[in-house]
Amino acid sequence: MGLGSEKRRFRYHPGLCRDAGVVRSCENPPTLEAWHAEDWLTSLELRILTVIDGLSPDESMLYGKLVNQIDTYAGTNRRKLAYYEGRQRVKHLRIAVPPHLENLLNISVGWAGTAVDVLNERIDFLGWNQSNNDDYGLPTIYARNRLSVEASLAHSAALIYGQAYVCVGAGMPGEPHPLVTVESPLAMTGLYDARQRRLTSALSRVWDAEKKKYTASTLFLPDDTIYCQADDSGVWRVVSRNTHELGRVPVVRLVNRPTASNLNGRSEMSHAVRSYTDEAVRTLTGAAVSREFYATPQRYVLNHAAEQADSPGWEAIAGRVWSLPYDDENPDARAEVGEFTAASPAPFLDQLRGLAEGFAGECGIPLSYLGFANDQASSADAIRALEARLVKRAEQRQTEFGHGWTEVAELCLLVRDGTIPDTFYDDVAPKWRDANTISRAAAADEVVKLVQCGVLPADSPVVYDRLGFTETDRKQIEADKRKARVTGLVENLRAASDHVTATNPAVAALTARRTPTTEQTDNEAA
Repeated sequence: MGLGSEKRRFRYHPGLCRDAGVVRSCENPPTLEAWHAEDWLTSLELRILTVIDGLSPDESMLYGKLVNQIDTYAGTNRRKLAYYEGRQRVKHLRIAVPPHLENLLNISVGWAGTAVDVLNERIDFLGWNQSNNDDYGLPTIYARNRLSVEASLAHSAALIYGQAYVCVGAGMPGEPHPLVTVESPLAMTGLYDARQRRLTSALSRVWDAEKKKYTASTLFLPDDTIYCQADDSGVWRVVSRNTHELGRVPVVRLVNRPTASNLNGRSEMSHAVRSYTDEAVRTLTGAAVSREFYATPQRYVLNHAAEQADSPGWEAIAGRVWSLPYDDENPDARAEVGEFTAASPAPFLDQLRGLAEGFAGECGIPLSYLGFANDQASSADAIRALEARLVKRAEQRQTEFGHGWTEVAELCLLVRDGTIPDTFYDDVAPKWRDANTISRAAAADEVVKLVQCGVLPADSPVVYDRLGFTETDRKQIEADKRKARVTGLVENLRAASDHVTATNPAVAALTARRTPTTEQTDNEAA
């Protein structure tokens, strides 16, 4: 696990000195300031060096590096979360909106959150498929850890931030074993090895909202999981060390849209998404200002006496009355009252619709998802055509996240059994709900045709998957089938017995001797 050469190990160990290239004990080790003066530590190493009682020098350096990595992206991640929740602060040009009104108009547009939610709603992780009869206990792990809910949290975090983390560990008394939890990049990070395609280390931190500071953390290493805690004075120390010797970090990273040049993934809160959302907020802000100042029609009065303006009847609820006084050169002119045409909100709505069309194209979602409905009713084929790109994007996410959930299953078996069977990789695959919008009638018709053609057996689990039955539904169906088979077997035996009795006199005579009549039974009872 060493993070550097022998020289680097010497730098951070307070009880070691170097003499002729040999590391040895030193009663008076140089201070951190002396190391810096001798250029033993670079500025980056000084910045990430974290002193925690109980960590080795290499572990301290790794801990500091991971903390620095979380803090480096914290601002960007919080900004992405603000866009998802519709709480982002938009800078106005201060041309159409007076500066003193910017903070009074609390306008929000939730398009960015919609782009994430409509995609996440089509990524339903249902557990793991097992192609043979080997029972790995994965359905129990899925149910006890409530992964039907936790998986959605992980997918949402990956879509918002670009990646999410799933931790696997031993459960405490009363907890599932193994225990599977989900963390966001706001509280967790890790170092990824592209060749091994897994994390080589990870760190999670716990934020105390009351104390407004971090109070605990966990350092994940290939053979150890180290728990650290800060006391009231802010001093950090190791409180426990779990030496599991798994040989790998029990943390899995789910990555959204990775590329060959960026294995860390991309957030759905892209620059284009943020730009369209900000422009929509500015447009609605301009519409609100126009409504307050220009939507009320301006009125005018011609040829009236100035002294008449003091009458209470001339008071206006909104806006002002424009007037031209009485013309002395035209004594026959009559007073005239009128109003100008009010400003229409149509330009703002047209601009908002144009922004929505660009946003929908960027995110691959139908325009109706943003609130702009079409007056014409859409057919089923038209709806599928509009959702084709969204469905394809959801299926791609299922493939990307599926590798991570398979690794989660591996870690669960490692934590529980200490080993992974050789047949695991051929037998286990993630199971997803179909991302298409298919009605139950269409699904049933498809299954019936597949069964009739002999492609699927009638009792195949794939049939239940296609029909959308839950695990509880399947168990109830199997129980009903077993009950029906037993009942049918009894009826068949009774029918066969009656047939033999009716057709074979010997059997009928034997049955008559062995079957007591009602009179015989009454006599014996008397």
